[in-house]
Amino acid sequence: MLTNGFTSTNSLTGLLKQIGVAAAYLLYGVLTHRYFSLNGVVSVFWPGSGLALAAMLIGGRHYIWGIALGALLVNILSNHTLIGTMGTTCASLVEVLLGTWLLTRNDKFSPSLDTLADYLRLITLGGGVASVIGALIGTSALLLDGFIHQAHYLANALIWWMGDTLGVVLVTPLILACLQTKPEQLTGRQQLEKWLLLGLTFIAGEIVFLGWFNDGFISAPKGFVMFLFITGVALRLDMRITALALNMIAIQALLGAFLKTGYFAQEIASAGFHNFWFYMLILSLVGMTLTIYVNERKQKERSLRKSGNHLHLCQTNGGIGTWEADLINNQQTWSENCFTLLGSSAVKNPNYDYFLSIVHPDDRQQIMDALQSHIECGTKYDVQYRAIAKNGTINWMRSAGQVERNPDGKPALMRGIVQNINERKLFVDLLKQSEQHFRTLANGGTTLIWTSAEDKRCNYFNEPWLRFTGRTFDQELGEGWTKGVHPDDSDCLLQTYESAFDKREFFSIEYRLRNADGFYRGSVTMAIHAMTSMEFFSATLDFATTSPNKKAARESSGRVKRNCEPICTISLISSG
Repeated sequence: MLTNGFTSTNSLTGLLKQIGVAAAYLLYGVLTHRYFSLNGVVSVFWPGSGLALAAMLIGGRHYIWGIALGALLVNILSNHTLIGTMGTTCASLVEVLLGTWLLTRNDKFSPSLDTLADYLRLITLGGGVASVIGALIGTSALLLDGFIHQAHYLANALIWWMGDTLGVVLVTPLILACLQTKPEQLTGRQQLEKWLLLGLTFIAGEIVFLGWFNDGFISAPKGFVMFLFITGVALRLDMRITALALNMIAIQALLGAFLKTGYFAQEIASAGFHNFWFYMLILSLVGMTLTIYVNERKQKERSLRKSGNHLHLCQTNGGIGTWEADLINNQQTWSENCFTLLGSSAVKNPNYDYFLSIVHPDDRQQIMDALQSHIECGTKYDVQYRAIAKNGTINWMRSAGQVERNPDGKPALMRGIVQNINERKLFVDLLKQSEQHFRTLANGGTTLIWTSAEDKRCNYFNEPWLRFTGRTFDQELGEGWTKGVHPDDSDCLLQTYESAFDKREFFSIEYRLRNADGFYRGSVTMAIHAMTSMEFFSATLDFATTSPNKKAARESSGRVKRNCEPICTISLISSG
């Protein structure tokens, strides 16, 4: 995780980490100044820049204090004046802060270097761009210090930039790979391969850069030989080992130059490490680019396998198969579940004719017409048909798909699904039977029945209701039925209905309803909310409001409530 804010730590662990960063920076600086710098100050390889950037990317910006301490100690030991010491220290700090900001100012960079884009951002922004500022500030401080002459300003600035950039290119990926990525779980054979490749690379480096066995060669091995070994490491092993191998080769090359032996024997005297810099830069780019590319491929392959497993699980448990049809070559690819659902034998190269042979003869024309209409007119391809399994069983299936066209607009590919809908067809048939049964019961009696949907608007009236009101079904739909309610009863009825609907509770109310002759008749409505849906079911019975026997009316109301309950049960079944 990247930490973009300045924080302080008082824990012993945090203090030890700061001291560790400072000590590592000091060690890198002392060794580089003593053995591999041209004038005791600037070098074409400065590992401290790579260490500092890695520490900031991994641990956060509070590691700036450990970096500052290490840089300050290195510059004090270089015998600079106060201006030179403070200036070069500030150069290192500004450079690493700038590099960290350039990389973490958005979410495009991952310190685990998952993609090639991450690596390129690291070496260009964290290395090449940020090192320009550090080189200019540091060289200016040396100029003010009197350590370098004005005529040598640009040359020293260039060497400073080269050293810090190569430090980021070599050291930062090694630290990030070791601390930000998980090592691969290797088998015994893979472990043997890893150590064999590393061992061969080490021996090749000793031969090329340190002169091992050179007396037995007609001519000394050339530096390009190492590209073969680093390529093998990058292709076969992970990023950790590749970064380790690159740093191992860099150390061997520097030692050979210092000892004046091997491929870079004349490097210090003739080229001032410039050839070494270009060599290691190109070798690192080749090795890291290859290993990250291979790692990306492996990640994508793992992701594809994981997605394939998830798809297979979804298809198996969801009762869905997938297919892909090459419309140009009349070839198809079916998922394993496709064959299972269709009840057919798995064949290597299924095609459209094979599919039609599985379909019931009475349904084939329907499928051909639907497919032709989809391809030519763009209508939706979603068909239901019967498939004959190899054991003779007939299954109801559903197929849906979408055509894909080539740049010329011609149909080239079609992808879709197949689904067993036996249970759905059975449910629909039972639902139709239940609906018909409900309507038969509702229309066969004298009770006035209506239902409403989740929008509180009525969506059904039985035939006794329509005969009583003398209105059509379309006239009563929605809120049309309220026109038959007596004006004095309308507000109370609607308020009671809406309140009961919102609370999902039973209600009963008496009101006057106009019949087909235009007279208002007294009626009682009892309604209940269907628990399996958002519908309301109501039964209404009419009785004369002029009845002199109020007790008889109440008894009639009680009978209505008792008689309503079984009808409500029928409604709940049909609406579920």
